[in-house]
Amino acid sequence: TLEFESGSNDPMAYLLVIILISIIDTGEAVTSGVVMNSLLSLAMQLLLGTAGGLTIGWLSVKVINRLNCDNEFLYPVMMIACAFFAFSLTELIGGNAYLAVYLAGLVVGNNRLAMKHTITTFFGGFTWLVQITMFLSLGLLVNPHEIIDSEVIVPGLLLGVFMIIVARPAAVSNIVNGTTRLQPVVMQIGTAAGALAALATGQRVPVSRVDVREVQRTVLDAGGYIVPLLDVEKDSPLFKPYQRIASTGILRAEGRNVGWSNQTWLRADTLLYHHELDGFKEFYPETGKFKGRGEVTVAQASEMILAVAAAQGLPYTYNNIENAWREVSHDEMKPESAITRGMFAILVDSLLHPFDRRVDINGEFLKNK
Repeated sequence: TLEFESGSNDPMAYLLVIILISIIDTGEAVTSGVVMNSLLSLAMQLLLGTAGGLTIGWLSVKVINRLNCDNEFLYPVMMIACAFFAFSLTELIGGNAYLAVYLAGLVVGNNRLAMKHTITTFFGGFTWLVQITMFLSLGLLVNPHEIIDSEVIVPGLLLGVFMIIVARPAAVSNIVNGTTRLQPVVMQIGTAAGALAALATGQRVPVSRVDVREVQRTVLDAGGYIVPLLDVEKDSPLFKPYQRIASTGILRAEGRNVGWSNQTWLRADTLLYHHELDGFKEFYPETGKFKGRGEVTVAQASEMILAVAAAQGLPYTYNNIENAWREVSHDEMKPESAITRGMFAILVDSLLHPFDRRVDINGEFLKNK
């Protein structure tokens, strides 16, 4: 991210600094003509820099892939030569050389390249060497006795505090700040992608044929989230049942915007209502005959669970439901009482095991092995 930001900012910063310095050096008044010429120069440099970088990057890929050199360590040397060529040629035709080199690097890095591992390893170390040299050179330009001067250190500290506390936060929009909400989601996607790739490799099948539930189970067993529920902590025995039921869609989670954060709740402690059973009835069509309004009672939930069990050939009785209840609750199971969403999720998960139903990458149910 830092390298992308630097590569995107530096060409523009370089151009603006050069243009402004040239205006100051000439001593010309800032008229509309000067501004127009500066804008045209800026546009021309960006246009030629983009064209030069993309073209030379494409040509570099072609040239390197056609090399037939026995010494693999000469490939990075050739790549450096291509970078110098991109810089020099673009500068010669009046384009932004820094932008050209940056874009040429993007083109080369995103194409299949001979000895790419060797080139990447070399430039990884070379990049660090250049950065170290640059910062050491900047450090040599600083005189310590000038820093401790009150006329330097006080304005410098005040400017730094202003930039950190006021300027940067004020310059960032709500949309940009809101993207930080996606970071946990992106990390979880990365975890799931790694698990998917590992399972596909181990089973020697295409990614599209891997059971998604197996991927989710791997993530869950590793301590990850399938759904970012906040109802319980990860060390709670209820964590996995809630995750499994929410991922099947049997009970749909609720999203809330709280300040800068997005929160997702199963609402496990709230009562379950009949209109919230759409996911359950979609997953188990045999329960479509059960109708009702208002709160779902323990007796009604038990009747639906037993109906699904009977359809699946499971010899469950009311005693099985009562035993599952006692495993997670010290409260007496009263048939006439309303059931909570959390308790319904636990009963369905422990008795019917909907998470074991195999699903492909498109969300379609797979036939059992």
